[in-house]
Amino acid sequence: MRAAIYARFSSENQSASSIADQIEVCSRYITKSGWTSVNTYSDAAMSGASRFRPGYQQLLADLDCRLFDVVVVEALDRLGRKLADIADLYDRCTFAGITVVAVNVGEITAMHIGMLGTMAQLYLSDLKQKTWRGQLGRALQGKVPGGKAYGYDLVTTTTGERQINPVEAAIVSRIFTELRTGKARARSPSGSMLKAFPALAVARGATPRSAAKPNAARAFSTTPSMSGSSSGTAAVTSRTPAPASASPVPTPARSGRSPQCRSSASSMINYGSGSRRVRRRCASRLAATGLKVSTARRKFGQGEGGAT
Repeated sequence: MRAAIYARFSSENQSASSIADQIEVCSRYITKSGWTSVNTYSDAAMSGASRFRPGYQQLLADLDCRLFDVVVVEALDRLGRKLADIADLYDRCTFAGITVVAVNVGEITAMHIGMLGTMAQLYLSDLKQKTWRGQLGRALQGKVPGGKAYGYDLVTTTTGERQINPVEAAIVSRIFTELRTGKARARSPSGSMLKAFPALAVARGATPRSAAKPNAARAFSTTPSMSGSSSGTAAVTSRTPAPASASPVPTPARSGRSPQCRSSASSMINYGSGSRRVRRRCASRLAATGLKVSTARRKFGQGEGGAT
């Protein structure tokens, strides 16, 4: 039988040799059973609380391709510590005709999934409570329970201790000084702080604000070529590039629209073309100009009407 090995350990505090030790134990079991090891999957320093682990996801992908006949692990909790994830893996293996074997208990059955999977998840909940308790005690001692903040370095000799980083501390001091004096722009990624310290900008993922692009609409002049008629034909406009030396075309006021635009908007309202929001906007603009709009809402191409 073709056998695949999966190994995992949870955190960086554990020894990296744990992966090699697990693979060795599984390899001995495969040799004893007379199987052939075809592939090895591993996830180093990754918690079993999540199924989104590179090695585990590759195992699932190869499982669907039937690349092996049996999955061998040192213990069931190496595959994961959530009952739902372990049960899902077992269902997929059962459907594909693949056996799951743990070195410490042998072939995994539905009873092992229910009992050992529940125990693994309870261990995860208990570990969360103990971790929170340890962080609380560290905070009460005046130490840092979390990760490393900018401006500080870890003290390797004592857990929870931090020491000031002189280079980063100067940057932090300047940030607060310029914010207090109003020199720095707190919300602008192109502020003086990020300009003065490019490394800080890269660390924060900020990029200088690009130059404002000129309004593309000013490069064109809108020329109405046809006004709305009694048949309900909407106005047609053409956009032709304006000469480079021409001054920007001023935008007409809302209440001073040309007759062609008013006629086009009236046709749009009467014949139902455009969205409801556009029709309401056109109606309000026509009302501002003092024009009367036919209240009959006819489908396009039927009847007569328009702005009067």
